[in-house]
Amino acid sequence: FLYFIGTFVLPRAMSCCPTEVLPVKTTYDRQGDNVYITGEGNTKGLLFVPDIFGPHPNAYHVADILAGKGFLVVVPDFFRGKEWPLEDFPPKDGFAADPFQNFIKALTYDNLKPRVEQGLKLLKALGATSIGAVGFCWGGKIAISALGEGLVKAAASPHPSFFTVEDAKAVKGPFALLPSKDDGELADVKAALNPDFKHVYHYFDDMHHGFCAARADFTNELNRTRANECINIMADFFNANL
Repeated sequence: FLYFIGTFVLPRAMSCCPTEVLPVKTTYDRQGDNVYITGEGNTKGLLFVPDIFGPHPNAYHVADILAGKGFLVVVPDFFRGKEWPLEDFPPKDGFAADPFQNFIKALTYDNLKPRVEQGLKLLKALGATSIGAVGFCWGGKIAISALGEGLVKAAASPHPSFFTVEDAKAVKGPFALLPSKDDGELADVKAALNPDFKHVYHYFDDMHHGFCAARADFTNELNRTRANECINIMADFFNANL
């Protein structure tokens, strides 16, 4: 595997820095997986599942901030170069058109479970003794599914997508549900979470879907503030449950 080893971004008063850089484009034909790792030496591990835009600098930046808060973070190569391009969002052909629908339909938990297992194996090899999962947007479905299978001890999802009541009922550990105004309150999912565990819920009613991932605008003060709040909620949650 080809690993990009992340370094800590030590937060200032506002830890989300302005980011306008898009992912680097290259003609290099990769021969392995590009796995981003940050927080080496920490023993609380996080499997990090980005949104559909994959290796965006915002995703790696949030991973670095979590690492700076005491977590070993591994971002598996879920898309292998075939993430959805941010410049084509919303999709020019529409959400219901074949290109986007075929893309989304391929992103099932069963199809991507080998990447989940790869990430968990790597976390353990790097010294993680307790592991959680954090998933953004679509990635939240992967995180809650991993928790439903008992592969991680706890999971969190800012601005989640594709959640079902059945997903909530199946969790085998604490879950942090962090929807945005575009997601709605997800009251049915919240109510269905397995009551055997202590969950965390926060509704970001003034934030758009994607405010803590690739679609975030960290130059905007309110977005930056809410993203930091979300990250801090997750850090406290995982510190309490890992």
